Amino acid sequence: MLNKFLGRHPHRLSPLHHYQLGMIFSFVLGMFFYIVYLVLIENYQLEEMRWGWYYIIPWAIIYTIYCLHLRGKINGAVKINALKRPFAHWVILGISLIYFNVIRENEFQSLHPSLNAAFVLFSLFMADSYWDFVKTRNSPKG
Repeated sequence: MLNKFLGRHPHRLSPLHHYQLGMIFSFVLGMFFYIVYLVLIENYQLEEMRWGWYYIIPWAIIYTIYCLHLRGKINGAVKINALKRPFAHWVILGISLIYFNVIRENEFQSLHPSLNAAFVLFSLFMADSYWDFVKTRNSPKG
């Protein structure tokens, strides 16, 4: 029974799932280090809004390069067609981002706009991992 659970051969993830997991885990790890960075900024009594960008900009460049590297390993056959997943999830996400960042901005968001930029970057890669926008753009009108 243990062999059935563990399997004789390790399960290999498809490149699409490797891309999704790598993107999510690297974002979570980056935000963990961002929190540590914010604590250090606060301890040294530095300006949080300006110094937050000093972390997010290099992190966003490295994160983008890493995600694009993982994305380059995916062939077109394993990408998910946009029609299989509802766009409603991303519409709800967009409405909630507008609500929480524009309509109901709180003190934390006004001090850390760099965190909002990082989340938007993560959302774009997450949407890209669920849909093949090339197929969506080139799909026949029906």
